[in-house]
Amino acid sequence: MARRSSHPDDVIFTTYVLWLKGHTAVFIGAYVGLRRKQVDGLVARSPFSDRANMDDEMRQSHLDHLRQIHRDEETGELRCGGRLRAIDWDILTLASDQGSKRK
Repeated sequence: MARRSSHPDDVIFTTYVLWLKGHTAVFIGAYVGLRRKQVDGLVARSPFSDRANMDDEMRQSHLDHLRQIHRDEETGELRCGGRLRAIDWDILTLASDQGSKRK
């Protein structure tokens, strides 16, 4: 049985977006108010946990999908709680220690 996260949906959504975009767990934690280990846990249980092995096109495709569902169709509210209103939805280049493990 899957464990239910104790974090609000807007924090999880924001974490996923920032992770795919290319930010570090430390940055994301500061941005959403979580400890790095909490961010690591959310990312590990996410469909995007293997970011280092995704090519840029795949990361951008996932980020584009999250952008499409950013506004809840039923309520019209932003899934991020407003945290991502002004972000650029283009991926960042990963640092060498964040890069692909593929050879």
